[in-house]
Order: sequence, then structure tokens, then C-alpha cells
Amino acid sequence: SRIVAAFEALGLEARIERLRFNPFTFTTRVDGFGVHDAGGELLGFDALLVDFQLSSLVRRAWTFATIRLVEPRVEAVVREDGSLNLSALRAKAEEPAPTEEAEATVPRVLVHVLEIESGRAGFEDRTRSTPFRTEAGPVSLTLTRFSTLPDDSGELAFEAGLESGARFSWRGEIGFNPLHSTGHIQLAAWRMSITKRYLQDVLRFRIPEGGMDAE
Repeated sequence: SRIVAAFEALGLEARIERLRFNPFTFTTRVDGFGVHDAGGELLGFDALLVDFQLSSLVRRAWTFATIRLVEPRVEAVVREDGSLNLSALRAKAEEPAPTEEAEATVPRVLVHVLEIESGRAGFEDRTRSTPFRTEAGPVSLTLTRFSTLPDDSGELAFEAGLESGARFSWRGEIGFNPLHSTGHIQLAAWRMSITKRYLQDVLRFRIPEGGMDAE
């Protein structure tokens, strides 16, 4: 497929287990997507469901009933030489600079329900004397009415589990044209052990054990 070929052009290995399109309902489902380099998987997901709406012709906007991403995952690694593994995803060829007119044009998109289920993100820093690794997950997101239409907005609910049982959540309203948001942010059961493990090789003082809640 073109998607796989695009990643292979970057020197990466990509796979799609199954791709299905229903021409009667305009739904697309992608199963088992992953992108790898020599060190392992960079990113992937178990399933992606896209439900396109013919009302796009009336709205003059790309309109979707649902976009659902199931168990997405990303693995960020800072290598021993300081390079980031995810930098391999950038195109190697220089792209022409966008014109002012192109920068000012915002694609008209409307997604009635945008969902992310059971996402996970890993981070590893190998530049430190004591290698550091942590993982966030599960990550969930539900955005009702994602819209780039002028002065439109939707309701967002985001929650992520962090190391040692900590949780971060954000609930509120968000708009993208112009960009704005209001809502409630909460960090619960944050443990200082996470900060301690990451900074232990560079600090000359001891970080005590403890925790924090904030909102």
C-alpha cells in the first residue's frame, strides 16, 4: 500500500495486517498497523475505524460520524548519542516552504466523535548513567465534535495513567479555529519517585519520597 511504501522510503519497516473498506457505508477499518526500525516498534495501533459521511458534500467540509483508534502505542527513545528514534519519521527530503496563503487556509473538518481507547506511550533515555524508562497508559480520549470550522468547539475528556498509579485528566471545551480551551485539569497520586529516578544522576542533593495532588 502507499502507506507502507511511504514509511519504507524513510528506511523503516511498516505493516498492516488487514485493510477493509465498505463502499456502501463508506467505512474503513485498519487492523494491526505498526512501524519498526532496527531497535523495535516506533508506533502502531490495534485498530482504526473511520466512518465517512456523505453529508460532506452539503457541509463543504470533510465530515465523519466516528474516528476510533484502539490501543495506539508509541515508543520514544533517546539513544546514547542523543538522537531520538522518532526523528526517523521525518521526511528526509526538504519540503518547499509553505506560502502565506497556504498557511492561512485551515482544512474544513468535522468529526462528530473522535475516540482513543487504551493508548500507551513509553519513554526511555539512554544518555544517563542510569538508563531511565517510564510508561504512560492506559490513555483514553473522547472528543465530541472535533471541528476546524470557524468559531466551533467540542467537548473533550482526556485521561492518562502514569507511573506508580498517578493519573492525569482534563475535561472541558476545546476549539481549533481559533484555538481555545476551557476546562478542569487534575493530577492525582503523583509520586516523587518518578522525578527522583530521572534526575538522580545530575542532582547533588537527595530528593525525598513524597507525592502530590493538583487541580
